Amino acid sequence: MADGPAPGVTAHLALVQQRIRDVLKASALDFTNRTYTAVVHFRLHKNRSVSLVQLEQSSGNENYNAAGKQAVLNTSPLPAFPPDLSHVYVDAHITLTAPSEKK
Repeated sequence: MADGPAPGVTAHLALVQQRIRDVLKASALDFTNRTYTAVVHFRLHKNRSVSLVQLEQSSGNENYNAAGKQAVLNTSPLPAFPPDLSHVYVDAHITLTAPSEKK
């Protein structure tokens, strides 16, 4: 997709990212004065599966990193590709942030 995303692809990726965030479960983290941010790279396939899930940027917390990767895996099956996306797969990434608790 060197020429930029086809129409509808941006909306599709936003939907996939929201579903990943919905399933993210990061337990036992201390958010006091701390924000965790991890970037996870993954491949979306036309058959609605996901593969090549890997940590692109660490949050500094192994539990949060693992939870981010697991959230991507647990989102499968993904929404179907939009009709204007003819590729067999799309490489994507998501930035997952757990904000500090504000009292």
